[in-house]
Amino acid sequence: SLIDRLNIPLVTTWGAAFGSAEMHSHWRGRIGVSGMRGANKLIMRSDLILSIGARWGQSTVGTDLSQFAPQAKIYAVDVDREEINLLKSRRDLRAVVASSSSFVETLLGSKANFSANSDWVTSTLVYSPYVSTEYSSNIKHSSEFMDTYSALSLIQDQINLNWPPGTNYVID
Repeated sequence: SLIDRLNIPLVTTWGAAFGSAEMHSHWRGRIGVSGMRGANKLIMRSDLILSIGARWGQSTVGTDLSQFAPQAKIYAVDVDREEINLLKSRRDLRAVVASSSSFVETLLGSKANFSANSDWVTSTLVYSPYVSTEYSSNIKHSSEFMDTYSALSLIQDQINLNWPPGTNYVID
């Protein structure tokens, strides 16, 4: 509901992998060292980031937080005050100490009118993992880059096609 109201692209971290957020039409992938190329490019080019309950570990944002999305104003929401203090010691950002659910409920209950430009949101579709997965699935023997998540998704698709539900299998 919040993503629909804000009308913004959505990226996730490994901690939210395969969750319901990844089913949203605005989802553009996972960020981080093992993340998706498009999502990492999008976040690095962002001018505003709203981070709700995400951990900003080295595998997500790198060792130098000042180099992570360097042009972005960042708003971080976290229930852990120490996590917020750590982030603020490494980067200029605005912070809210609150649970994710209470923050989202407060925003949804707000009368404020905020929404991103629809044309801009549509332009971010080039970063969508659905587009890159569709493209990557047509690659046979190529040196083209395929991120880890797309590869695992393609493997899972092949498993689902070749073995019926309930079949036990082990990948060794």
